[in-house]
Amino acid sequence: MAGSKTYLINASSVKYGGAATILNSFMDWIAQHDSTNQFVLMSSYCPPNLPSNVRYVEKYTSGMGTLWFCTIGVLYYLIKYRASSCISLSNINLIFPIVKRITYFHQAKVFVAKDIRFRLMALAIHCLKGSTVVVQSPLIKTRFIDKFGGRYSFLVKWPGIEKVEPQLSSQTNEKLALIKGKTLLWPVTDPYLPQKNLNFLIKNADWLTTHNVQVLVTSDNHVDHPSFVSIGRLSKADLMALYREVDGVVIVSEEETVCLPIFEAAQQGSRVFVLDRPYIRSLEQWRGLPENVTIIDEIAAIVLNNTDLAKSNTPDASYFESDWQIY
Repeated sequence: MAGSKTYLINASSVKYGGAATILNSFMDWIAQHDSTNQFVLMSSYCPPNLPSNVRYVEKYTSGMGTLWFCTIGVLYYLIKYRASSCISLSNINLIFPIVKRITYFHQAKVFVAKDIRFRLMALAIHCLKGSTVVVQSPLIKTRFIDKFGGRYSFLVKWPGIEKVEPQLSSQTNEKLALIKGKTLLWPVTDPYLPQKNLNFLIKNADWLTTHNVQVLVTSDNHVDHPSFVSIGRLSKADLMALYREVDGVVIVSEEETVCLPIFEAAQQGSRVFVLDRPYIRSLEQWRGLPENVTIIDEIAAIVLNNTDLAKSNTPDASYFESDWQIY
């Protein structure tokens, strides 16, 4: 990074959840490692710890608007701020090769989805040949090459986990006090996204009822079943504290790139049960998994009263460390 350059960071589609965690991680990395270059951050979400060399510009996009802005509309701002590079956290990037393009790719759904939005996203990705694509695991790199070919420069970078002090809010604590029986936390912002696999839990609702288990869903979207309790979206501090309070955390996704809640929950000492899918096996082979993460192939493998499975109180520091040397 010789000399001072201006980088435009396009995060216009970032609102909350995992995408916000990724953006926060990037900002923390800049604060610690780069005081030389200048950055223009375009996002509807403003990170709480914004480095002094990052200029925040509020910009919100969603759906097809994100597709248009990331591929064409961002050009106006690249010219306005005289940026030499465009770092996109929205899976796609400027289609014109007139600046250095670095695309952070974290949307595995594009590999399988057939609707028009994802078909157009795939077309835009084809236009990025020759540019840099950052992925979160070796499996995603392999699948990306299988889908789009190898004419890209690839970087495999671990996104890291935010260090947030757990603090349970009084509101969440009151909700917990009303719940009887065992609790499984399902940390999803929208349970109805197909890749989150709500059907798996619904099909096994009899097991939940028989074992007196309540599934806590971190979403404003209500799941219409007596075994599910929608507790709404939580702050990061509240979520970290809730990991410690529940009897276990369940992840049943069909597709993920990394699924940071697995590692967040494990580092808070929770027992984490993850449905056996290729992404988690790839992470297991690449980095290894914390001892309190159990891969399951059926819901009956969830054991919430296993006293032999001690909760981990010693976080592995390597899971917190992010690598944002991408530009």
